[in-house]
Amino acid sequence: MKRIFLVLILLAFMPFTSVLHAQAPQAVTLQSVLRDAAGRLIANRNVSVLISLRRGSNTGPVVYSETHTPTTNQNGLYTVFFGRGFPVTGTFASIDWSQGPYYATVEADPNGGSNYTLTVSHPIVSVPYALYADQTTESQVLSLSNDTIYLTGGGIPRSYVKIPGLGGSNCYASCAGLDSVNHLLDSIINHPCHTRVGTLTATACDVYAWDANGENYTQSGVYQNYISRGAHDGCDSITQLFLTIKHTTNVKTSENASSYYYWAKHNRTYTSSGNYGVSYTNAEGCPSVDSLYLNVLSVGTMPGVFSVSATKKVMFSKGNLQFKASTRQWRFANNQWEYIGNNGSTGGNVSGNTNANISSTYSGWIDLFGWGTSGVRADDLNYYPEPWSTSDATVNTTYNYYGYGPSSNYNGGNLTDGNSTSDWGMANRILNGGYTTGIWRVLTADEWYYLLYTRSGTRYCYATVCGVKGLVLFPDGYIHTTDANIAPALNSTNSRSSNMGANTFDEFTWPYMEGTGCIFLPMAGYRYGTSYNYSTSSNATYYGRYWTSTMYDARYAWCLQFRYYTTSSSDNLYWPKRSSTEVPSRIYKYYGCSVRLVQDIQ
Repeated sequence: MKRIFLVLILLAFMPFTSVLHAQAPQAVTLQSVLRDAAGRLIANRNVSVLISLRRGSNTGPVVYSETHTPTTNQNGLYTVFFGRGFPVTGTFASIDWSQGPYYATVEADPNGGSNYTLTVSHPIVSVPYALYADQTTESQVLSLSNDTIYLTGGGIPRSYVKIPGLGGSNCYASCAGLDSVNHLLDSIINHPCHTRVGTLTATACDVYAWDANGENYTQSGVYQNYISRGAHDGCDSITQLFLTIKHTTNVKTSENASSYYYWAKHNRTYTSSGNYGVSYTNAEGCPSVDSLYLNVLSVGTMPGVFSVSATKKVMFSKGNLQFKASTRQWRFANNQWEYIGNNGSTGGNVSGNTNANISSTYSGWIDLFGWGTSGVRADDLNYYPEPWSTSDATVNTTYNYYGYGPSSNYNGGNLTDGNSTSDWGMANRILNGGYTTGIWRVLTADEWYYLLYTRSGTRYCYATVCGVKGLVLFPDGYIHTTDANIAPALNSTNSRSSNMGANTFDEFTWPYMEGTGCIFLPMAGYRYGTSYNYSTSSNATYYGRYWTSTMYDARYAWCLQFRYYTTSSSDNLYWPKRSSTEVPSRIYKYYGCSVRLVQDIQ
């Protein structure tokens, strides 16, 4: 492949005297910078150069050419004297400069041979006056007297220019006699041409603003600023920038932690949620800021993060909520698949406890509650809706806003705002859930719908976990393992009608699923008074019902419901009703249903 080399031509004429009849040097200074196709300088190398002078255009006839073998310096720059090389065509002294314009063509071989790989033409805009002067007999003199510059000689009338501010009347272009003669020469005084090739070394963090050309650079490299002729003594000039860009390391980290979080990178410990920042100078010497977005959560949270709206995320509790009436204690189940049921032939796996034998002094645990029965009085209630209540006879039915029985005087609302104390998580201290109030809550009907229906990706599936049937919820962005030795492949995800046996996880595979943040809602049945219902004898239907914090009317509240049919291969999931075309998922408030709490995160 043919290599390409960049040649930057800088033409400069040798100094000479202001008297035109003096002998003019027969040479022109030429400087060039060589680069390869990647922009790298060709430094400290013997090269060969062919210079040709063409008349009329850059493709015109060659009137003179010569070769040189200079050596580039560390900046890829070389200097030759055009007119003092080895002639190839014509002689330098025989050039008739009055027959211009002329173009200088430079060809370079970076290997010092005759394989010239690039041709660059450069117009000689100004006539080489000193050389041209050798071909004319005209003599003109430029002189200064007080505030006037005079041009005389050559058999032409005297011309003059008055300089403003030096005395006399100010004379501008309209003054009589100003430059009144068509001169045969552009000038009679030659200023020496000093080509400037400068270097600049700079180091910056992320971006460097070069004032010379107004450019911003974000990558290390060698850059150049070209200044056209006339900016410096009539000569082309170039400045090379050797730039090193270093980078800041502004790291943003989001963490969820229980109780406290230790930021090892900066040796700091935080015990409360918040947005934290640490300023420091990194290893490259650049000022940096690391940001930590921290949620310090209470004990009892599972690791998965779940979107319940476009702007809100939650983490679930480690298990279903449980209550002991005799000591008025609350706790989460130790494992997600645990439920109390009736602890007999109709279900339940928490030994010695039952939902069918309860009272205000019952010393066992229960986990099925009427809606809003936190045991704490709400703002607009005149009684305490208790989680151990078994029928509407235990409360004042005239003002039965929550929990049990219909009311013709219902004027309450959801388990939020002024009624938030009727939300089990907001009102109570949970033994293995941080033991403080106001940090847990129940999802609204809208949030359950968003979680199960609106979110993108893998959202849920039916499953049997450690022998218990129920519903698995997958955290945001979940990706299932492809290693069957770790967990079996998933089947029928995001399907409301499939079989509970479609996915099975045991005590060996479920810990992996749980570690990735998966949540399991066991099918724990429901309670009506002291009657526990796990199935109906008519069609052998098993239920899982979970409360929302959203009321339907005086009699009903919305709930999440899923059912299992022993006589069918198709089970059903019903989320809180969102339109008239969907099966309603509501239930009487005096029914006892499961409660699974969540905690908001930032």
